[in-house]
Amino acid sequence: MTAFDGSISNRSVSTDYSISKKKGKEQTEKIFQATDPSYSRVKEIAYNIFSTIILPWGITRLAWHGIHKLIGRNITKAKRSKNAVKDKSNFKLDGKKTVCFERADKEQFRPMKFRTVDGVLLEGMHITPKNYNKGMPTAIIFNGRGTTYQDQSTLINNYIKKGIAVFVFDYRSIGNSEGSISCQGTKRDGEAAVQYINKECGVDEKNIILHGHSLGGGIATEVAAKHPKVLLINDRSFVSLKEEIPALYKRKYQWLKKPVLRSFANLLGHIVHFFGWNYNAEKQFRGNSARKIIVYNNADTVIPEEVRLVRLAAEKNNPFDQARTLEMTENEVFYKNHLQLKDKHKGPASHSRPLSEAEFNELYGIISTILSRVLVNK
Repeated sequence: MTAFDGSISNRSVSTDYSISKKKGKEQTEKIFQATDPSYSRVKEIAYNIFSTIILPWGITRLAWHGIHKLIGRNITKAKRSKNAVKDKSNFKLDGKKTVCFERADKEQFRPMKFRTVDGVLLEGMHITPKNYNKGMPTAIIFNGRGTTYQDQSTLINNYIKKGIAVFVFDYRSIGNSEGSISCQGTKRDGEAAVQYINKECGVDEKNIILHGHSLGGGIATEVAAKHPKVLLINDRSFVSLKEEIPALYKRKYQWLKKPVLRSFANLLGHIVHFFGWNYNAEKQFRGNSARKIIVYNNADTVIPEEVRLVRLAAEKNNPFDQARTLEMTENEVFYKNHLQLKDKHKGPASHSRPLSEAEFNELYGIISTILSRVLVNK
């Protein structure tokens, strides 16, 4: 059974047009729309009609979708805000001046709207360094739990200082993005962002960086599986949501570690998986030929040690074995590395805090090596 988010679109072309009014004048706004040959609107409509005719099936499906959505709101902490940009829009560019997105140089800060394959309208921003050239390396940031793209100021700043453009966006039902939250929907959101940067902005996939933190790491890893040329950065994320939830609850509530109650915590993971929330980063990471970097923190208590993606490095036949050499072809580049963060104090802050300048510089050294080109280093 798949998630139904109620956002069906009859558009099959890559762009559409919407009419907006600004200062009393009508303007035509071109909006990019992602495509996917495997997505069929006809099939979706037929499934909806079938659910209506076969009432028991329709009721079951409706209940399943309701629980899926309820779980999703808890997992993502989805929050919608009409004033998202006004609330969280300031950050220091290059560590010098505070910039507000709404009053920023429109050549450097470009608000974007784009549609997913199922027609959901998402909001994002394309932020470019000075002397930007079309097609230059671009990092797409996948937000973690309970955050919007306006919360990514430090990471944006770090990339911009290194001469790498940044594309940030909000998943459906979060911030000013439309739609209803769903697991499959967030994957479609990420896919649409990659297509936008690749097709609309002219950035070759081998120059696209997918940087996903926490929950965003799971989503980014799923999306990267479809794009073998991209560079994936999995930043403090899990092997699978099914394993992360029981491990987190056992760490948070010590009484769940008791033998009698341990099965209850494990059951939570199975329930979440049954109702469609199934980010499986480990599976996608193993079968993914994309270039990969894993960032992890030993002081992280949100992603316990036993469910960190970096645990694969300890296995006998682990994916990191291929990282000892650099095998390049036009379609595949195998390069895997992992970066450990260092923290004096354990706790949620070790998981949620942004990379320090020193840590990002170390990460950038790996990125520049993988991209095999000299980037601007200001």
